[in-house]
Amino acid sequence: MARLDRLDGKYFLKVRTVIEASGRGDAARRIHAAGWRTAARLPAVRIRAALDSDDPGRVGVLAQRIAQRLERQGIADVAFDARLYPFVKTQLAPRLPDTATYHVRGGPSLASGAFLEALEANPAFQDNQVRALFVPFESPFAW
Repeated sequence: MARLDRLDGKYFLKVRTVIEASGRGDAARRIHAAGWRTAARLPAVRIRAALDSDDPGRVGVLAQRIAQRLERQGIADVAFDARLYPFVKTQLAPRLPDTATYHVRGGPSLASGAFLEALEANPAFQDNQVRALFVPFESPFAW
């Protein structure tokens, strides 16, 4: 925590960053309690498996377990792959505080000629709870 605070003192990171936490431990709670914006990374593989099982009970139980973990960690915001958006809205959101926000990875490619039209048609783009929508772009400077 001291290292994060030193970096914040030098670069003012708390107001410009979101720390994604994927673990079940206490670190995310401590980071959040120290004033850092945090978001829990959702377990995409487990969620996709539950959705693919066509077992509503399994999907609901998983959503409940995720919500309980977030509550224990003191985190309401979530980060996830865009393919999980329907799960988040229908299964997880009802179990989260109304103030929860979403950080969504994926969506239309920035290089697409129809980017703006695709973005405007994207349900995550229309959702006021989405704080960040990360779209793919293949940069000529990629390494």
